[in-house]
Amino acid sequence: MAFVSGLVLGVGELVRLDLVLDLALLMPVLAWLWVKRQPGVAAWLAGALLGLGLGALDGLFVTWPYVVGNKDSVKLAVTAFGVSSLVSFLLAAAVRRWGFPARAWPVVSAVGAGGVAVVGLALVVRPYVSTVRGDASTPSADYLSQLQPLVGLAPDGSRTYAEQSLRWVSWYVGWPLLAAAGVGAVVLVWRVLRGGESRWLAALPVYVVSAAIQLWRPSITPDHPYADRRLVVVIVPGVVLLAVWAASAATRALSVWAGVWVGRWRRGVVRPVAVAGAGAVVSAVAFVVPAAAATAPVAAARTEQGEIAAANRVCRSLSPERDTVVLLDDLWVATVREQCRVPAAQMIDSTPEKLAKVTADIAATGRVPVIAANGAATLWNVGYDRSVVKSVVVTTSRQDQQTIVTVPDGTKLLPDLEFWFVRPLNGAGPAAARTG
Repeated sequence: MAFVSGLVLGVGELVRLDLVLDLALLMPVLAWLWVKRQPGVAAWLAGALLGLGLGALDGLFVTWPYVVGNKDSVKLAVTAFGVSSLVSFLLAAAVRRWGFPARAWPVVSAVGAGGVAVVGLALVVRPYVSTVRGDASTPSADYLSQLQPLVGLAPDGSRTYAEQSLRWVSWYVGWPLLAAAGVGAVVLVWRVLRGGESRWLAALPVYVVSAAIQLWRPSITPDHPYADRRLVVVIVPGVVLLAVWAASAATRALSVWAGVWVGRWRRGVVRPVAVAGAGAVVSAVAFVVPAAAATAPVAAARTEQGEIAAANRVCRSLSPERDTVVLLDDLWVATVREQCRVPAAQMIDSTPEKLAKVTADIAATGRVPVIAANGAATLWNVGYDRSVVKSVVVTTSRQDQQTIVTVPDGTKLLPDLEFWFVRPLNGAGPAAARTG
């Protein structure tokens, strides 16, 4: 079972390139279990390493271009895994041989809990003391500099807005829940390092460190709500879980305190169960109301309606066996190529002469050239007559808002979702198509 458990986690490297970083965070836990002589550690490691090996083979022979494109993250993750494994098991071997002074555990637990508290406070004050910048020459930076004026900000593609990451979380869960989660993380780390709350031993370090890394360096274009997908997998579920644990622990403590107080001073006047229940209700309201308020404006909103039907209509108008599509803009390139399975390419800086040549080249291969664009005017402007320009789709849709420093509270219109095309007769260019 331990081998299968490790294998299931390790093969995640096949679908997630940085999974090895999560395994790096588990190495201290595995080393500690080895110190405690728990069975299954070697089997778990064997399964995990086998899964990682399969992921490495996939990266080398199947997805190598993707690995190269993310080489900095890969190097960081692999280095972290190697260092974590080496240091963890060297320290574990030393502890197994010479032991660990019992007097040091209170210091270790205090340092661990204090470290979590310091990181949490740093994330809170970070927006007030720093402005995070990145490489302004990337495509993401260009996109951001175009988006900023649309939301009332000065164009500055170097901004990453990473210092705002904790605020992004607060938009959806509220500050009361975030505060409870922070307190819960500090207390849990303290308890785990003192030998308690053993159920959290494996999950807590992985979550706390992963969340801290993601919040410190989100590594995503700050276009909301698109960017908030970075929060969905780990951060939001984790803060909710920690906050619920903190509320539960506080409620139990309140019940005990109420029982002692009633027993000493006010016997029969207040019931501990009622006090604990009131505390639970207050916690629930403090957690639920901000989240409900944040999601209410968009809870019933619908986006991208009609887009699948539009894509299907475009695909039905084309033939994978016959057509080759030249697009004069970029809206439909991926749809035609990936969904319709029709050969397609975008022509940059199209002119009648270039179109005539590419049309003739396609026709010479025995395929039918299709010149298409997201608007009839684009085709008219390069010389195609109105009579030969045909329409497949003319519709509108709505998409998520694009905000940077404010919580999304609605959708926005996506106009001009159109597909117009020409099938030049006998591979003729625009000039001939006027009369053809």
